[in-house]
Amino acid sequence: MQPSLFAPVRRLTAADACANAVRQAIVSGRLSPGVRLPPERTLATELGVNRVTLRSALHQLVAEGLIHQRQGQGTTVLDWRWAGGPGLLGAVIDTQADGAASVRAVSDLLAVRRALAVVVLEQLSGHGGPLDGVRAAVVGFEAVATAAEPDLNALAEADLAVIASLLEATGSPVLPLCLHPVARALAELPALRAAVYRAPLSNLAGWHATLTWLESGGVGPSRQQLLDLLAARDAETLAQMSAPQ
Repeated sequence: MQPSLFAPVRRLTAADACANAVRQAIVSGRLSPGVRLPPERTLATELGVNRVTLRSALHQLVAEGLIHQRQGQGTTVLDWRWAGGPGLLGAVIDTQADGAASVRAVSDLLAVRRALAVVVLEQLSGHGGPLDGVRAAVVGFEAVATAAEPDLNALAEADLAVIASLLEATGSPVLPLCLHPVARALAELPALRAAVYRAPLSNLAGWHATLTWLESGGVGPSRQQLLDLLAARDAETLAQMSAPQ
């Protein structure tokens, strides 16, 4: 069996867990921009790790644009809103503990996905290339969606595979860099994942409609109909997340 892309917390390395702790403190605002982190020895003790593990974690955070390290001046927290990238989307939404704030963050994320979907569909309009990869990915999603008890992690993986196949079909080196972080953030957040895949046959219908559009060369459902379908599903997802639990 192929291992899941969505590893539970217990499989995180010590460095990953350490980076998560500091990342959450920064994104949540507990560590403000300009604050200097404690010396390595002190910070390692506070986090319960050794200095080698701490340094590995800090290197991750430097790469993410969350902190800046300078010899002799220590480690300074940066403003993630300006220095960070799309890879922080999941962490940002995860810090929105308030229900309304969380739904607003998810709404923004879905809106970004719809805007990117416009560009992807424009690139695929009149697509004359082979669609074998897209067909195979849709078949893979169908196998998971029609299972007796569909697994959310497997659904998210299969969904990402369809998105990846569509991006591959565009031939663009830029679009995957823009859309993948958004799609992965949507797939990895537990509450959002449950809402997005609450009715997997609806997700499957959307992918079948997209494939029909590609295969028909525009004779089937229109591009706007596909976008309207995505918007309707997003509205249902937000309603599901806003409903009292």
